[in-house]
Amino acid sequence: MKSSIILASALILCAGPAAAQEWGVNRRFFTFLDNEVTVEVSAETGGRLHVIRGEQGRIEVSARVDGGMSSFALGGRDGSTLRITTVGGQTADVILVVPEDTYLRVRLPNSRSGEVASSRPSGTFEWPGPDGAESSGARMAPAPMAPATAHVSDEAPRVLDVPRLNSARRITVDIGSSYFQVAGTRWMAVRNGSTTNVEIQTGSEPEDLFISIPAHTRNFTLKLGGKTALSIRGREVSSYCEPVVELEIAGGAARRFTYTPAAGRLRCR
Repeated sequence: MKSSIILASALILCAGPAAAQEWGVNRRFFTFLDNEVTVEVSAETGGRLHVIRGEQGRIEVSARVDGGMSSFALGGRDGSTLRITTVGGQTADVILVVPEDTYLRVRLPNSRSGEVASSRPSGTFEWPGPDGAESSGARMAPAPMAPATAHVSDEAPRVLDVPRLNSARRITVDIGSSYFQVAGTRWMAVRNGSTTNVEIQTGSEPEDLFISIPAHTRNFTLKLGGKTALSIRGREVSSYCEPVVELEIAGGAARRFTYTPAAGRLRCR
């Protein structure tokens, strides 16, 4: 009888953490002394990865998957690959804190190719569900408090494609920044994150897009609604669509193009 009571108590104690993870937040901390980290996300549903910079020598990862579970492991041949896995449930929300000066590579699930890489402060990266559609949780997600980053890297891709403009109110393109970034006032999904071709999928709610292009970019094409809206060839910048407002900012050190689609369309030549 005594051994039965001990076994029952042990089962109750072991079941506690699993139930807490399923409905709460799973957290882990890792000591990390390298200067590069690769983050591989594997998920059965759509979700978001929020990346922020923190203290040296430490990686912190937290995840919540309502009705599902998550796990984290730091490994790889050189111990610099962080694997984040979520199973079941609805939308996965992951917060990752990496050291301030660590170079970060992010490989998202359901991406056709490539990875997002940056040594700069990152924002929010979103991925779709396995069928290419947003999960019900993602569609119901509230708007971010500030523009949410969908893609960031040190270099601009050769082509940035935003095929759907139905929800776009304004697309602001700044040429002259120190790194490449695509952000918006709503969550967006990255369909492709390679160094040559990035595709951004907007949602159904009205939103503004902000695109920053490094000053040293010499080969870049922006496609909006299936048409070439802007190109950079060498030092020449050409805009092909209207309505657009062009401004010189920072005393001429940078240029800004603001496109305002009408009913999801631009007039392009």
